[in-house]
Amino acid sequence: MIPIFGFEMRNIIPRKVFLSGRFANKCLQSVCYDLRNRKFILGFSHKDNDQLSTLVRLNRAEFCDDAVEAVKENLYLCHCNDMEYNQENHRIYVARGDKTISVVNPDTLEIESTIQVGVNAWSIARFNNGDFLVHDGIHSRRYDSTFSNRLFLSKDDLVTLTDLLHIPYDPIEKSYAGYWQGAVTINDEPYIIYTEWNGLTDQIESGGKLVYNGDSRFKSCILFNPVKRTILRCPTFMEAEGCCVIDNQLIMFFGNEYFGVGIHNLSSEETYYDTFATVHLEIPTGESMNNIFTPGFYRSKNAGKTRTLRDLPNVEAIKSAGFYMEVQNVGLNHIRQTIYSDNFWDSDIILTRGYSYDYGWGYWYKYCLQKV
Repeated sequence: MIPIFGFEMRNIIPRKVFLSGRFANKCLQSVCYDLRNRKFILGFSHKDNDQLSTLVRLNRAEFCDDAVEAVKENLYLCHCNDMEYNQENHRIYVARGDKTISVVNPDTLEIESTIQVGVNAWSIARFNNGDFLVHDGIHSRRYDSTFSNRLFLSKDDLVTLTDLLHIPYDPIEKSYAGYWQGAVTINDEPYIIYTEWNGLTDQIESGGKLVYNGDSRFKSCILFNPVKRTILRCPTFMEAEGCCVIDNQLIMFFGNEYFGVGIHNLSSEETYYDTFATVHLEIPTGESMNNIFTPGFYRSKNAGKTRTLRDLPNVEAIKSAGFYMEVQNVGLNHIRQTIYSDNFWDSDIILTRGYSYDYGWGYWYKYCLQKV
């Protein structure tokens, strides 16, 4: 069985509204954390030019205008797929997606130098002793701090991952159903991020052949340890791009059509060993139902817990008992919450509502069931 963990999702906004629409044609790809100044640095590729990228410095993990301190555009960082901060020399190392690592000054956001690594560097992370993990989409290698010596940590990582998760092959995209993203070290163990599609590419038949229907929803974020060949999996409808470990919190940045931030407490005991489809995450005490976006199964274990929750439907049979809730993707830009009361004498109590990332939460509606 695969361990399941969860993110507290925050600050989800359409890409087209970030900084007054300036990022409508820029895709979030990477993140690192400047430990000296306690700032986040985000990397964005340009949809109209695959050689250029933009760096943004944030004073906190939020996609809002007053969190933005600096924007540096048109940097020759190619895809800017992953970044790592080196506290020893106060520099950022950018894995561009080609055979070059660019070194960036976090204070000026300017490129200072480049390093040739001999492989296409898609993901990069740093070990406690100063060594670097570099992943090329197939193999994981460990470089010393000067990138002069390297050794294999693992080979054929995608084969290993697909064997462990039984990820299907997509005949339209001609790839397995997911994307490699960035990398991170947790307790000095390397993890590569893989974003799993929601099944295949939701194929439809047109003119006698299968075509992609444009649906870019996602199923889960995978943290894959290529050395131990172990997996942590988090249900998510957004594309995980990169993460940082700060004060024992795993902070994940999500991209694609919507930007968002997920927080996971690494000391939390809310890691479950179960099948992906049957895990019920306990809703935190005092939580607002308006903050629960991630598809999956949730529960409030009793009436005492339920009474602390906010933004519940105004239905006494729900408020006076525990309940189970399912959160589903129901369209590219929409999700749905459905609550089932644990008060089994009121078996007709099922409530649901929808959410649009353009318009917010809708009204709660009660299903009217008839006894048969």
